Amino acid sequence: MDKKLLVLGLLIAPVASLLLGCGADEASNPPVSSPGSPPSPVSASTGEADIPSSTPNAPSVNAEELQSGLKAMETRVLRTVDAYSKVEPTPTFRYFMHPTMDKDASIEFDISGLASVTLSPRIGDLSPECLSDPNAGVVQLSYALDGGSPVKMTVDRNYNQLLPLELTKSRTLKVEVNQGNDAATCDWFGLGIVNVTSG
Repeated sequence: MDKKLLVLGLLIAPVASLLLGCGADEASNPPVSSPGSPPSPVSASTGEADIPSSTPNAPSVNAEELQSGLKAMETRVLRTVDAYSKVEPTPTFRYFMHPTMDKDASIEFDISGLASVTLSPRIGDLSPECLSDPNAGVVQLSYALDGGSPVKMTVDRNYNQLLPLELTKSRTLKVEVNQGNDAATCDWFGLGIVNVTSG
């Protein structure tokens, strides 16, 4: 009898382990947004873990780095321009900036006294409806120091670069995003900031 129980226990243990593991990642990965419902921005003080990006081969930027960068920069926000929704931090510790067809979203920082920062621009996770539309999840990002000529680039769902900026002697940094193409569909742009160093 004891041998039968032992064998039964050996057979059940792996299955139970698999069942317990089901859905373990689901709690840390919220449902992807539909085209009409952007991620709900909340205060970064919630301490929630970074939501993994669907961007392939994205440079390693963890939640602690993003949270630290946000904490260093949130008191330096000079002004924001809201478009589709309010420009504010999300649970991923990125500033959510969604443009519309006729309005850009932007944020401007006081960077006096800083030597450098690194921007981590990303398009957030897209729903199946968004993924099937090649025009969805595309923005044009521009950034400028002290009101100078902006540097412009396209950020889409596959963008996976970090942008290190030298800020010495600069006073302001403005980041702006527009729809980037002929559609403002699912442009779930998030601006992360890491590696904030003082001058």
